[in-house]
Amino acid sequence: MKALTKMLGTLAVGLSLTIGTASSQSFETPPASECTANGVIGSVDLLNGQRVFMCQNGEWRFLYECTFDASGYCVIH
Repeated sequence: MKALTKMLGTLAVGLSLTIGTASSQSFETPPASECTANGVIGSVDLLNGQRVFMCQNGEWRFLYECTFDASGYCVIH
């Protein structure tokens, strides 16, 4: 019984990590524009902010996400 409980606990942790990783990767959807030159910045507009990416070796790399405050500034978090 103890071995079964340990196995189920390990399985639950593994599933949590897998689901968390998949959701965080889908969370960082890159810009629709093509990544053609290193250092180019692209962004994706959100309901109340932006996700910002940088082009590196032909791929968009997530830099940061920010939300707009009351004065319109994009606050990085």
